[in-house]
Amino acid sequence: MSGRIHLHIGPRKTGTTYLQGCLVARQDALRQLGWTYPLGAMAGERGLNHEWLLMGASSAEPGDRERLLRRGLAKAPGNVILSGEALATLPEDRMARLVAQLAGRETHVVITARALHRVLPSLWQQDVRNGRGMDFEEFLGRTLEPSASTRASRRVDEGSFEDFWQAYALAPLIERWLGVAGRVSIVTVPAVDSSPTIAWERFLTALGLDDAQRASVPAPESVPRHPSLSLSEALVLREINRRLRKAGMEREQRRAWSIQLVREVFATRTDRGQPLTVPAALWEPLVERTRAESEQLQAVLADERVQLVGSIDDLQVPELPPPAPDTALLAEEIAVLGGRCIAHLQRVNR
Repeated sequence: MSGRIHLHIGPRKTGTTYLQGCLVARQDALRQLGWTYPLGAMAGERGLNHEWLLMGASSAEPGDRERLLRRGLAKAPGNVILSGEALATLPEDRMARLVAQLAGRETHVVITARALHRVLPSLWQQDVRNGRGMDFEEFLGRTLEPSASTRASRRVDEGSFEDFWQAYALAPLIERWLGVAGRVSIVTVPAVDSSPTIAWERFLTALGLDDAQRASVPAPESVPRHPSLSLSEALVLREINRRLRKAGMEREQRRAWSIQLVREVFATRTDRGQPLTVPAALWEPLVERTRAESEQLQAVLADERVQLVGSIDDLQVPELPPPAPDTALLAEEIAVLGGRCIAHLQRVNR
């Protein structure tokens, strides 16, 4: 008898890259327990997740990706784990189309959730790493002040998120997926100072592995993850993107330069600088939004088809904002880092 399809839909910046790295690293141990995390053609050229396949299969014209999905599932009769962060943005018609293609097997949706004051800086950092140059304040304004006039222009990450709240308003997201799936689990990502393995252990719990099974698939010591940028690093990289764009460089080439600077200049620094945080002026709206979200989530959790693994407390925004950055120190950090980036770019372009 075929097992369930466990569909991890993200959204982005909720520990997804870390969990996908764990799934890849522990695929053999999972397979011994009757679980498959398909790789090869199903995982696309990056080989880490199934976003390319699943987003394509859910479209109105899926083409070869629908056939590839069905063929891959036919070779995996047990429990199958599929992961794609952008699935959190799907409208209802595409959700239904995707589930209909999952070989008629029961579908369990897993949503990873993280506190908004941690998600927002991480999303903007990713935007900057991808070669864009929008101000952090403008990014936050477009995200936290949704309106009919700005809806079409709010784009997060690589254009996948046309509406931030489509992916990050948890209660409506759960309700939409309950309309097409058998059950939904929410896995909360613990506080930043907690062990990262907690998220992996909670993820396995959400899948339904018991204590002995979880013990047999421990988190690997090292997996791919996106490095965080400090405030000075993000500001310097944003300015470089702006200047390269003004010089006529295409975004994909800017993105390549950004990745190189992060890897070869930023990551080698002993002191990365002051952290990037949501400004105090926008902190109170974020706290209020989180309170409203928590109330809605509590109501949805009353549905017996919904499972919470972790705690709603993990999603709370602290009442008080973090200290404002030291502007004098920030100016010094930017000057030093900017000089290093210029020296690196000159060296590699000789």
